Amino acid sequence: MKKSLIAAAGATLAVAAMPAVAVFAATSSSFVDSLTVTVNGGCTMETSATTTGEYEDRQFSGSLDAGTKIELNGGETQTGPTMTVSCNTSTGTWTVQAVASNGGNLQDTNSHTIAPGVAITGATSGWAIKSNATNATTNPYSAYKAYVVDSGKEYSTFLSGNASGTAATFNPSYQIYASPTQAPATYTGTVTYTIVLGS
Repeated sequence: MKKSLIAAAGATLAVAAMPAVAVFAATSSSFVDSLTVTVNGGCTMETSATTTGEYEDRQFSGSLDAGTKIELNGGETQTGPTMTVSCNTSTGTWTVQAVASNGGNLQDTNSHTIAPGVAITGATSGWAIKSNATNATTNPYSAYKAYVVDSGKEYSTFLSGNASGTAATFNPSYQIYASPTQAPATYTGTVTYTIVLGS
């Protein structure tokens, strides 16, 4: 995943390479570099899998028989790294937005699809997401739920919380069910998670 840092409010830090400008004026033998750095307010998602605070894309795969379901990164033995939401400001509300590829479907090279859905039996295949989140104030995917975009938006609100609150964590898992008539193939799709800080 790529890091998203959303600016909200700024704090300015001035650093001089030498003592105050008033002490040394530019001459033929000296000059002063004045450095000004603005640290913007915002939130990031950091993975527990690194020590550098960088993002790490995740890949999950498996196979299943027609008429059965599978969990990817699910159950008690999750293999994917947990993400931690960190904010450097005490104001505003953060939101993790989820965007699924292929119009929300898992798809093979012949355009067969598995649409979002929570069924684990019956004639209709489906795939669903669970957030496995802690300390979020809004958690629509607390249990397996079919991916659906917010009304009038191009994303689904996956989690939200207050910047001033306790740090939230999440580690999404996925449930896929193949109906007895689902075409045999390899189905792929992605979900991109981005954090945004609002007012």
